[in-house]
Amino acid sequence: VAGGHHGTDEPVKVASRITFGLGLFLFVDSLIYFFTAYERTGAALLFIVSLALFYLTLVTRGAAKGAEELSEEETPSASEEKAEEEAVVGPTIWPFGFSVAAIGLVLGVVLSHWLLVLGGIFFAASALGWFTDIRRQHAHMDHGDPAAHRPVEGV
Repeated sequence: VAGGHHGTDEPVKVASRITFGLGLFLFVDSLIYFFTAYERTGAALLFIVSLALFYLTLVTRGAAKGAEELSEEETPSASEEKAEEEAVVGPTIWPFGFSVAAIGLVLGVVLSHWLLVLGGIFFAASALGWFTDIRRQHAHMDHGDPAAHRPVEGV
């Protein structure tokens, strides 16, 4: 492999493309289903799955970018030290936020549409909060801040 770094991040890039393609397909499918079948529950569920696949696309693209940067900038011994540092990430409330959002989405599809909207808003807020929290923790780790290894207060 020329360049030396294509082997480790290529499967992640392929996974990112696949999840994006599936998400796009299901998004378009949900729109078609919504306007042709007049069955709202199925269309809403297809839309929710497409959002989940778009989220996975963001995660896998970030992983591929991180793998590229790691293979281009660091020696093997430094990358092992970095992997040990990154294993210590402070706890966060956002996975709980995702579970509450999932409950809101499911109840919204089954019971009432206003719960669906509320669940969608809470899902977006949880995704934004988690990305911000992890980015902040990684920024502290990159600058050698020992406080980055302690849990973030107020979260």
